[in-house]
Amino acid sequence: RSAMEYPACAAHEALINQVLTGRDARILCPYDAVGLSETALADAECTHPVLVAGQEIWQSLRYDPQAVERFNQPLPTPPPEAAHLRFGTVDDLARLREFVISQATAAGVPSGRIEELVLAVNELATNTLEHTTGDGVLSTWTEAGVLVVQVDDTGHISDPLAGRWPPPNLGERGRGLFLVNMMCDLVRVHTTPKGTTLRLHLAL
Repeated sequence: RSAMEYPACAAHEALINQVLTGRDARILCPYDAVGLSETALADAECTHPVLVAGQEIWQSLRYDPQAVERFNQPLPTPPPEAAHLRFGTVDDLARLREFVISQATAAGVPSGRIEELVLAVNELATNTLEHTTGDGVLSTWTEAGVLVVQVDDTGHISDPLAGRWPPPNLGERGRGLFLVNMMCDLVRVHTTPKGTTLRLHLAL
């Protein structure tokens, strides 16, 4: 996994513990103790309550039920060549969608995936308008065969499982983050009480 992908994978491991709390379930996650870095192995000890090596089984002294917060990390600053668009009202949404279409087309994203990306970004922008008090900023750029689209706003996502649970009816409210996770190849989130950054990745 890349440096951008790895924290999302580790956070997913941590969230499994929250999802399965109180349920009669057992999952075995294999880790290569020889080939992986010390950081990856240390993170595994934080996200798994029980460790196994050969015939030896023991409780992890590093296990943290709230380990997901370890991976709520600030994201790198967008590169200088990134294109930006500020939005603050519902009237801005049409211009925002056109901006995304233009940027994705220029990057070579297939038309079907452009439609998915536009829907995902529109959901994020709508959340910004409905749930925050300030403007949002949309940024786009390409890197290493990936189109990156980022939304920054003043909101705070307090539930680490937001966007992981499918709503009972996709036509209902509360579907936005779930659709974003379904339609993008990688979603990274950094959220604090001062603001949230959501970064979407689509492979080119």
